[in-house]
Amino acid sequence: IMKQEAEANQAEITRLKQGVEASQEVQERLTKTSVERTEIEQALSRSNHELSDALKKLELSEMTAANHEATAVRIEKELEATVKSLKAECAGFESASEKANALVERKAKEVNRQKDLAKALTEKHQEEKTVLMQQWDTEKAATLSLRSQVTQMELKI
Repeated sequence: IMKQEAEANQAEITRLKQGVEASQEVQERLTKTSVERTEIEQALSRSNHELSDALKKLELSEMTAANHEATAVRIEKELEATVKSLKAECAGFESASEKANALVERKAKEVNRQKDLAKALTEKHQEEKTVLMQQWDTEKAATLSLRSQVTQMELKI
């Protein structure tokens, strides 16, 4: 009877040791998963900061393009006013008219230059916006993938 009790006790000790080992393995996996999750959260945080910075740059670019467009419109109006004024002052004087035409041409070139600049900035802004949206989509997909990995790790535990 004592031998049977000793064997039963030995079997219980073996079962308990296995339980302790299994518990330690689970604890190690939990620790590893926690570290991985922290790393993933840090990567997500960095990604969010980068996206925020890119968005600020895009907003600044939009404001710059709008300012250039407003400048082009303002110069065009000034040109029209200058043309009217010069034509009124130079009526009847051919040389004055030629000077006015030269000034009008210079102003028209300046307006066209401002319009071209505004157009170029708008195109550049659109390209930057497209690139940022692609980066946003990539980061979003990476975030979803990382969250899925965390969920899978938690489910394994």
